[in-house]
Amino acid sequence: MLFRFTVIAKYHAAEHMVSNCAMQGLNLTFENVRKQSRIHTDCGTNLFTFALVCFFVLSLIPGVQEFHFFLKLCLSWSIGYELFIMENTYIKQLVKPIYLVGFGLQYAIFTSKPNKEHLKVAILAFKRMKKRQSEIDNG
Repeated sequence: MLFRFTVIAKYHAAEHMVSNCAMQGLNLTFENVRKQSRIHTDCGTNLFTFALVCFFVLSLIPGVQEFHFFLKLCLSWSIGYELFIMENTYIKQLVKPIYLVGFGLQYAIFTSKPNKEHLKVAILAFKRMKKRQSEIDNG
């Protein structure tokens, strides 16, 4: 819980807000970014939640219980990652409860409401990243 009260949680939320704004095709202005959610579908918290659920499910399967911990961990991350990046809308609906857990964790623990300073830094960083990516892509 202490993470929520750190400056990192504010920057993390600002990053999500900028990404949400960009994904909607809006201009990256302070006002547009400020209106966005600090919860993001592609957050690593969701990936962690998928892997944790997979680990729990694998631990319940007879025969898999005897697997070495590291093997179960690797298998959990692999399956969790595949579910996390899945584009199939039917499967997305099936795993929606897992996303809801991840969203709750993001909101309650891993992000907190950013200040103007945090949003400005996130906007500038995103713009710089886009510029640099454009330079790389164009030679």
